[in-house]
Amino acid sequence: MGSFSGMRTFSMKALRKSGQRDPYSCLAPVYDHMMSHVDYEAWAEYIASLIAKFGNGGRRLVDAGCGTGRFLRALRQRGYRAFGTDISFDMLAECRRRGDDGVWQGDIRNMALRRPADAVVCLYDTLHYLEPGELGVFFQTARNLLNPGGVLIFDVITEGFLRGYWADFSEWDRVKEYDYSRRSWFDPANRCQHTEIRVHNDSQDRTYTEHHRQWLFELDMIPEIAEHNRFSLAGRFGEFTYEPPGEDADRIHFVFRAEAV
Repeated sequence: MGSFSGMRTFSMKALRKSGQRDPYSCLAPVYDHMMSHVDYEAWAEYIASLIAKFGNGGRRLVDAGCGTGRFLRALRQRGYRAFGTDISFDMLAECRRRGDDGVWQGDIRNMALRRPADAVVCLYDTLHYLEPGELGVFFQTARNLLNPGGVLIFDVITEGFLRGYWADFSEWDRVKEYDYSRRSWFDPANRCQHTEIRVHNDSQDRTYTEHHRQWLFELDMIPEIAEHNRFSLAGRFGEFTYEPPGEDADRIHFVFRAEAV
């Protein structure tokens, strides 16, 4: 990894062939490499422990925003009948390329299932792609997916983490026939994190760009919105702990239990 100053310069020919793409489209082939620092096994172990502690004992689960399916597969190895949904066709193509057919394309704001689930998880910053005003729709959708006593588990990042680490971040790397770069910056006025991804595909001699926007939430509002959508707060924990988050927490895990209709 390195900074933009160390990145090779894209040719003018490549730049003329550049194109703006939706988030997680041109990123999909390099996503797992970019996220190779993430310990999906540790995530799965922690989330499984929360489900066991607060859930209804069922094993049917939906991973909302499953991406390339690495977390999904880790949960299946722990005995869950887990399904995944993601808005990106390209990310799901990477998932299916690994032989995973238990996924479908869908928006976390309007997911649907033939049979209800016992747990819905939405992890690793996925929820931040929603604007604050869309949280109610997400909770309503998740509640419609769940059996009574089922759990909704998600994580949010804090403003302190964004200001301290992601305020002005850049990296670049190469994998297979792709060069990619990432630059992130935080807009405090709008409480929005911006990330620009650039991927150059050697075989096509094309450069593609994605622009990602992720929004901060008022943390105290989250339980209120959940309660309006028939959830009760089961737990709010600091990163990978079972303790309340401290003032310096980077990430907070929420667990909500679906109330009976």
